[in-house]
Amino acid sequence: MKKNILLLVAIVILTRLPVFGQSTSDGSGTNSTVSIPSIGLEIVQATYGVKVGARKHKLDVTKVLSEMVKDNTLEVVASNQTFKRDPIEGTRKVLVVNYKYNGKPYKISVDENETLKLPTGKEK
Repeated sequence: MKKNILLLVAIVILTRLPVFGQSTSDGSGTNSTVSIPSIGLEIVQATYGVKVGARKHKLDVTKVLSEMVKDNTLEVVASNQTFKRDPIEGTRKVLVVNYKYNGKPYKISVDENETLKLPTGKEK
């Protein structure tokens, strides 16, 4: 009898749990979403251009770098050739990357013509 009651309670609990990514309502009129923490490497934001100054002299390269991630690693040279454009000729550029590794946020920058390798090995 106890086993049947425990089984029934478990079924009720499991059928009321939301599926990952599914919006739920707790009865208070607010919705919440259950999500899976990101695992591995995720490029959050990346720019290539002058370190300080006008936005027009920086390229948003977030999508480019995101597409280059393979097996949760990234190795790329910060160069005009890589990003197929020079945001400001005759000036040293920098690649600045905000990323998450296993759900934790990090930021790194590398100068023009240097190689960026992620993860760096310093992530905890």
